[in-house]
Amino acid sequence: MDLEDYTRITSQDDASMMDYFQQRGLLRRQVHCSRCDRDYSMIKLKSCILGYVLRCPACKSKTKLTSDIMFEGSKLNLRKLLGLIYMWSYSVAVSTTTSMLGVSSATTVQWYQYFRDICSWKLHMAFLSERYPVQ
Repeated sequence: MDLEDYTRITSQDDASMMDYFQQRGLLRRQVHCSRCDRDYSMIKLKSCILGYVLRCPACKSKTKLTSDIMFEGSKLNLRKLLGLIYMWSYSVAVSTTTSMLGVSSATTVQWYQYFRDICSWKLHMAFLSERYPVQ
């Protein structure tokens, strides 16, 4: 993703941003209700950070789009999260990212560390799968 792509993606409306994240597996798309045996639907909910949640049409139980994924518990909107990923991938300094995205330096440092941890874990798993292939 270059700067032009980043600008185009982040200038979209919230629903399009969510679709972008869902297509890449960064947000949940499909959830099946174990109680009602139905698929959840996405509904607007202003009290949620993302503005949407998943809800079962039958029993009305709700779940967050960020449940069980890397953004679970985050209080940042999708534009800031994508900005953090973009800035980290280009090795932008914490101070620059902080001022450009309007997030605290502690938040930036924490997310940068989290991205490094994910990459380390993926590399470790790739190494193990090469060294010890499943028979």
